[in-house]
Amino acid sequence: MCIRDSDSIQEVTEKVFDSTISEILNVRSQLNQEVVEEAIETLANAKRVEFYAFGGSVPVAMDAQHKFFRLKIPSSFISDPHIQFMSANSLAKDDVVIAISQSGTTSALIDSVKIVRKAGVKVIGIMPGNSPLANECDFPITINVGDNYRISKPHTSRIAYTAVIDVITMGVAQLKPEAQDHLYNIADSQRSLR
Repeated sequence: MCIRDSDSIQEVTEKVFDSTISEILNVRSQLNQEVVEEAIETLANAKRVEFYAFGGSVPVAMDAQHKFFRLKIPSSFISDPHIQFMSANSLAKDDVVIAISQSGTTSALIDSVKIVRKAGVKVIGIMPGNSPLANECDFPITINVGDNYRISKPHTSRIAYTAVIDVITMGVAQLKPEAQDHLYNIADSQRSLR
């Protein structure tokens, strides 16, 4: 997508939407369904889920934590390398970490993941394929976002990553009927707040 100074707002709007829709379809076609299903099953059996991310991946991790909280699964997101390190050293084998990175090369995140795996804790990664982080994860969900111009790439990749989180969340909800009941209870309880 190339946005020029001469483009009208309508042209910019159309380019942004077209690029985003194209990227989501691109990511959907890349997903390894077997890895996604194994990750979902692992998450459905987890006692606790922690989301690790830095920089532009933090909003995706925050959104993911919110979705798992709504499924009544104890969860947190951590974007501080020192806290990630402490978390990595305190997780139990029935916990799961989801590491989210739009580059797959952040050394602090990779170091945390190595500690987590050394403790026998499963790690699901959402990152580009053929990246150092992808090589460290038990369940690498690889997302290779196209070469968009720098101005739009963070937006389209964040939306694509969020769509993958939605797929995972819906899959976990399907495997946990009690989570679905909890979602209905939340919706009912919030009606009084409107």
